[in-house]
Amino acid sequence: MRNWATTQDRDRQIYEMRLSGARLEAIGHAFGLTRERIRQIVGQMGGVDREDVAAARSARREAEEAQLRDRILAVVATGLARSSAQAATMVGTDEATVRRLGGRALTTWLGSTRPPRTRWAASDVIGALRVAATYEWPLSRAAYQDLVDTGEIEGPSSARIEQLHGWAAACELAGIESSRRRRRDYQSTWTDDDLWHFARKYIEHCGSTAPFHGFDVWRIEHAPDAPSSGVLRRRLGKWNGIRRTILFEGDSMSEETLTGKESLRLDEQLVDRMDDESRVRVWKSVIDILERGPQRTGVGGQTGLALGYVQSGKTTSITALIAAAADQGYQIIVALLGGTNLLLDQNKDRLESALGTQSRKDYRWVTEVNPSGAATAKRIGARIEGGRAVLIPVLKHAGRLNALASVLDKVPEIERVPVLIIDDEADQASLNTSSTAESKTYEAIRILRSRVPKHLYVQYTATPYAPLMLDADDLLSPDFVEFLEPGNGYTGGREFFVEFADQVIRDVPLLEEQPAKAPPLELPRSLVAALGSFVAGAALLVQHQPDAAPVSMLIHSTQRNDVQERYRFLVERELRKWRTAADTAVAVTDLPESVGKERTVLTERGAPDVDDAMFIDKVRWVLRETSLWLVNSTSALNKVEWNVTPVHILIGGNKLDRGFTVEGLTVTYMNRPPSTQVDTLEQRARAFGYRRDQLPYCQFFATKRSIRSLRDIVFTEYDLRAQLQDHVDAGGTVHSWARDVGLMLPEGMKPTRDVVVNQLDYLALGWSSVRLPRLNTASLATNRAIAAEIGLFDAPPVDYGRLLLRTVDITVAEVLEKVVARWSADEYGPSWRLRDVSEALARHHDQEQRVPVILMEDDGRPRLRKWDVETGFVNLFQGRDNVRSNGGAAYPGDRAIGNIADDSSSIVVQIHRVARRDDPGTELLTLAVHLGDRKIVRKGATA
Repeated sequence: MRNWATTQDRDRQIYEMRLSGARLEAIGHAFGLTRERIRQIVGQMGGVDREDVAAARSARREAEEAQLRDRILAVVATGLARSSAQAATMVGTDEATVRRLGGRALTTWLGSTRPPRTRWAASDVIGALRVAATYEWPLSRAAYQDLVDTGEIEGPSSARIEQLHGWAAACELAGIESSRRRRRDYQSTWTDDDLWHFARKYIEHCGSTAPFHGFDVWRIEHAPDAPSSGVLRRRLGKWNGIRRTILFEGDSMSEETLTGKESLRLDEQLVDRMDDESRVRVWKSVIDILERGPQRTGVGGQTGLALGYVQSGKTTSITALIAAAADQGYQIIVALLGGTNLLLDQNKDRLESALGTQSRKDYRWVTEVNPSGAATAKRIGARIEGGRAVLIPVLKHAGRLNALASVLDKVPEIERVPVLIIDDEADQASLNTSSTAESKTYEAIRILRSRVPKHLYVQYTATPYAPLMLDADDLLSPDFVEFLEPGNGYTGGREFFVEFADQVIRDVPLLEEQPAKAPPLELPRSLVAALGSFVAGAALLVQHQPDAAPVSMLIHSTQRNDVQERYRFLVERELRKWRTAADTAVAVTDLPESVGKERTVLTERGAPDVDDAMFIDKVRWVLRETSLWLVNSTSALNKVEWNVTPVHILIGGNKLDRGFTVEGLTVTYMNRPPSTQVDTLEQRARAFGYRRDQLPYCQFFATKRSIRSLRDIVFTEYDLRAQLQDHVDAGGTVHSWARDVGLMLPEGMKPTRDVVVNQLDYLALGWSSVRLPRLNTASLATNRAIAAEIGLFDAPPVDYGRLLLRTVDITVAEVLEKVVARWSADEYGPSWRLRDVSEALARHHDQEQRVPVILMEDDGRPRLRKWDVETGFVNLFQGRDNVRSNGGAAYPGDRAIGNIADDSSSIVVQIHRVARRDDPGTELLTLAVHLGDRKIVRKGATA
């Protein structure tokens, strides 16, 4: 049984592996975690700068190259290789690498190729020094000579430069700095206090999100006497650490950091329910967001996206943002809190409770819900003039928003008032759903924003697929993204559908998937099992964790109200039978059968048990205390009253999707057919939240296709965050990410509703093949050496149905690094796009997954294929062959082997040994890669 809690030893090992240069994917595979989770753990341990990772990888690469250099020189010195090409073939690399690593020693054995008595002009010296300075700054003689020796640059030796000009004089002539003079100035010019001073000035000027790569740009313009960014990093350490120290006084929150009354008051509450690490992250993110607002930049109208996880505590971040904004002088906070009154009331109550607006006696806050009318405008204006902060929770509805815009338009000098607009679940209802004109809610948001020019608009969502793919000039397209990190103990899609799937996931047969219109005559068997699991789990949970209540179950079968009503009737009838059985039970066998069975399932999966008498007693209590709620648009229910009883079963559809929090949810039953929209399906997973200690009691019932889609969405979600973070950190924008990187989606799915985003380009992965290979001798030799290096020619044959083909297994990372990246082929050709293939492999969620590399040949001979001068090989892949040999299986065809027929998401590599029919004597190797069934979606060019 897996240990539910992460240990300090594990986190320390992960941190040390990352510090040593290990890839996030490799670390994740070693510990059974995702790439994004490894990134989070490393961040929680203090973070590792990319420069440090790059340095560690560089050191490892240097060691590997040193070993390869020794092998190269050995085969040359012993006479086994008499040319660079021969040496490359013998050691399994390319000729350019041999020349680069061999350096002077190689030319000594093989003979120098440089014409004798080269004469170097002053311009040659200057040019060589300037090129070398792009590799290292300041430039030392040793570093320069290494570049010359390895062939990276062409120029005179450092000794020759010393003879001709003198090293320092030559560097000065070239306009670069030599390391000796720089070291002297470096030691004598700046103290550590000076360095901290300049770092603080930079952050004060550019904001808390100031990137490391922007320091030198700022220094040149604003502080020419300041040291370079390299000096800062060498003397003070990693930039993230420098920035964190300046902003947060290390890893703890202090009164010097939170100077505002509202922030300090809220922080006192957060201390009681959050660990320091999570609390600091909350405040850091909201401070970063507000740095983009008009109170810091002087410019209004910015749109930001706060990207969280489903049920990860976005409301806490919203509350902190409101408190910090009030401290910064924002006097109006508009909160778009949902498209239903149920959501509006739920979220409004939470905000008011956290801010204390209804209980405080300092008269700091005024709440105006869905304001309208001239009298309200006068009241708001008076409150603002009196220095109050006005919280305006509003329904995300065109009529309500237009009324609010009209109210604010009447507030005196509203153009001078700093306004924060928060759009919760921003990808729902806010976006433009009309292709010919503006939809009503979208238009209302535009009008509202135009009435308050000095505003910051912040979108909150866990499913950002639509906002990120909007046109760059769209009103709601984000200018920046803030990545919200969940607190410790968060249990999300990764835990449910990947890490602990064996303990949590339960299968609903496809035949029990709810049809669109036909109500069930009886409860599906899987739902009876789910009810039994909920009752048994609740009985065990309340015994071992008495304060766990409320405990809830969610039944999500359809969007149709009449079908939901039928489910409510059937569940209520079943519960009545169970109460009768439990009231008279004297043994566990007298309880409903599914309750006893599910008790066994839960305890086998890790839930602690109780004795039989106690179990019977708690089952009676659970059944007696269970409240059944029907939550849909026709029910009169405006609010689930969680405090009425400790046990709840909720039945509903769309109203229980986005934004709705099911308190204490342990069992989810979802036999509704899965949506093809990523954002819609992900939002149905209400089971997530801070319940790591309750995970043994959690069960998720759904069909296999729903579970597969939800699992694949986990990989989409973490890929999105990783790729977008990397792209933005490297200086890109949301819009360039959407255009150049994009989303990686599961098969058959799309990011969101078609009416919301347009001009999307879909790149299906599937098969890519080098149909038109290079025919020159060097390319043929290089590709053959690659196949030999991975051991393909000596690999044992594997039976693929009539055909025995040599196969070797290597990791996904090795496929990219050892095969695809080195394969001698044009970057662009028929059926082959090197960039797309490389990107798809690099973005695979498990870099250490082993995949087959198969040598495609006919009984040890190359296959003959027709050749077209424009498109290359015709019918490179062999089709299905139903002929069976010795009673064995038929051959399914090249495109189906390697487990592709059973799992279309499989990665398979084939190296085809082929010859042209018009030139059968010349055989060559060409490459084909099956990249799985996912697809990359990018923003296309707008019309």
